[in-house]
Amino acid sequence: MKTLRKNTLSPLENLVLYGVFAILCYYSYGLLVLAPYPGFRFEVDSREVASVYLPEAPERDIRVGDVLLRIGDVDLIEYAEDNSLHLYQGVHPGDTVPIQLIRDGETLMVDFVYPGFTLDEFWERFPTQWWLAFAFWLWGLAVMFWVQPRDFRWRLLVAFNFVMAVFWAAGNGVGPWHIGYSIYLVRSLIWLVPALFMHLNWVFPKPLAKLPNWLGVLWYLAFAALGVAQAAGILPNALGPLALVAGLLVSVVFLIIQAFRAEKAERNAARLLAFVSLLAILPAFLAGIAVGFGFLTGMAFAGGLLAIPLLPGVYVYVLARARLGGLEMRATRAVIQFSYLAFTGALAVIAASLLIRGGSEGIWAILFGFFGSVTALALYPRYEQFFQKRFLGMTSLPEDLERGFAARISTSLDQPALVALLQDAILPTLLIRQCALVRKTAAGSWETLTVENLDSEPSFADLEAIQSELGVFRGGDSPVLPWVRLALPLREGPRLTGLWLLGRRDPDDYYNPLEIPFFQHLADQIALALINIEQASQLRALYQGNVDNHERERAGLARELHDDVLNHLASLLPNVQDGKMLTDMQGVIASLRQTVTGLRPTMLTYGLQTGLDELIDILEDRPGMHTAIKFEIPPTDVRFDPTIELHLFRIIQQACENALRHGQPGQLAIRGQIQPAHIQLEVEDNGQGFLLEDHFNVVELMHKGHFGLAGMLERADLLGASLKIDSAPGRGTRIQVDWEPATIRV
Repeated sequence: MKTLRKNTLSPLENLVLYGVFAILCYYSYGLLVLAPYPGFRFEVDSREVASVYLPEAPERDIRVGDVLLRIGDVDLIEYAEDNSLHLYQGVHPGDTVPIQLIRDGETLMVDFVYPGFTLDEFWERFPTQWWLAFAFWLWGLAVMFWVQPRDFRWRLLVAFNFVMAVFWAAGNGVGPWHIGYSIYLVRSLIWLVPALFMHLNWVFPKPLAKLPNWLGVLWYLAFAALGVAQAAGILPNALGPLALVAGLLVSVVFLIIQAFRAEKAERNAARLLAFVSLLAILPAFLAGIAVGFGFLTGMAFAGGLLAIPLLPGVYVYVLARARLGGLEMRATRAVIQFSYLAFTGALAVIAASLLIRGGSEGIWAILFGFFGSVTALALYPRYEQFFQKRFLGMTSLPEDLERGFAARISTSLDQPALVALLQDAILPTLLIRQCALVRKTAAGSWETLTVENLDSEPSFADLEAIQSELGVFRGGDSPVLPWVRLALPLREGPRLTGLWLLGRRDPDDYYNPLEIPFFQHLADQIALALINIEQASQLRALYQGNVDNHERERAGLARELHDDVLNHLASLLPNVQDGKMLTDMQGVIASLRQTVTGLRPTMLTYGLQTGLDELIDILEDRPGMHTAIKFEIPPTDVRFDPTIELHLFRIIQQACENALRHGQPGQLAIRGQIQPAHIQLEVEDNGQGFLLEDHFNVVELMHKGHFGLAGMLERADLLGASLKIDSAPGRGTRIQVDWEPATIRV
């Protein structure tokens, strides 16, 4: 099984990794510890008080809606333009800070007592986006250590995660406090982020087009220059956010183009990136608009951010997916579950914020949470199925399909039927275009049972070598049978009995780890079917041997009756003087001759049609025969193996005996065709008939006392012939046997 191997970082890579981490820690510490705790929050641009965290008191008369002019010695208009100015410098809890403000059109001076740290204000800051910076840093860490190969896409994804980490850290709320020049960093990175994101979606999952290196250098120089201009105040502040939104939209366009133009191996990956990116951004985007228009509180935007970590995660998954080896199943499940949880969780927080803003009572919030959770759990299976089919290229495999295939495989009691089931039903349904099924013989060699769309059969050496890669997805770069994407073992207990090799598969030649248990279950059923086929073949051989012994015994008994008993009786006839005794002895001799002919049909030596014709003569000569017999099989010179002809003869003989003995018919017809490629024989009577189930087998026939029918069915099975029995009380019986030379089993 493939495992992830940790990489060794260079000194420069270590410097970048831990340098970014130090920046994140500094800005997070700045937000939660260094930034002042005045007990209220105001917007720097409008200077309007947005939130107050303190109870009303004369010494703290600051209200929501107040427009601040000065705090201490700092003019707030100058403060918004000069990043070197700081508020509450040297102020300690309990100190008085003069604040000039406008309230209801009147300018006031408030002697504000600085409160210092309060839990209410801390918990207002804590749920903000500072933690997102560490989420992006962790994704960058995962890429650096565990993603291979270290190509251009690897470097681009590392850069994107670390730049996004610094962007979220610097923009986490420390900007209004002028800590660490974060405002300049945000204004410059707001141009670099869309540049990286557009470039990322240009090359993921595969480059849309190959571009010259100089164009990439020019691309980043241009956006870096715009970022510097934004930080220096040359460009309007509103232009940066517009550039960020425009970059996101262009990136989505690139992903849409990828989804339609990429090769089939990358098409699903592009769709996956587009879909998960939408899940990641949509809650925060909608919540941000709602908060901006005053419909929701800031908690709604914080909830919308819960889905943002999906964005880097899905790029890491797409880049590392094919190399995860045995961990891919867990990673795939994690992507599905985390994407659903993050998106629904973000929506839940937004909805909760709406309830809180609407003043809903606690009971309604509890009911909403309960029914929302139940709904989310109920919808998850549908989401999982949709996700797997649309974005992971996984064929929908409902349980009834698995059970249906397993049942059909296990009931295939001959190799041609099993191969036909694979070729005609299983492979097309599962969109598999290449496959080979091989069986290991008792001597240790390999026997190829079937191949699909292959130029040659797998060699002994390749089949031995591939056994080290069983049950896992294989890339196309393996030197051993490179066409094989999934090799599954066929086992009888611990013993390897064969291999099922699967190759090309629509749409992207990919076998997801979530599907592999299903394929292994089918392989187990195939192994069981092959065991059953082998055992059935052995049973047929034993039964054939028993039939052959029985036929030899019948032939020996016929010879003894003919050579000894009949000859002896014939020698006694001249000495019999009594007329009645003579008549009785002649009747006995005639009966014995019929018995001898029944035991060993002599005319069968000249062909099946001739043997059946003789059978009719014997039946018609029986004493007390009142049934009219029609024989409608045209003469033919076509001959088959004597064993085949004998089996078919015995089936018709038994059918006639059953009709005459149990049906009491007025008419009996034997008809059919004996041709080189096909034999069809039919026995039909207008007798009493009997009740027979639509589906029957040897065991059921013997259990109900139909021993003659059971023997006919066993002989037909030995030949590979089909035997049809149509009967009902009062409607007579029709028995038809069809056989083709290709179906012979004896």
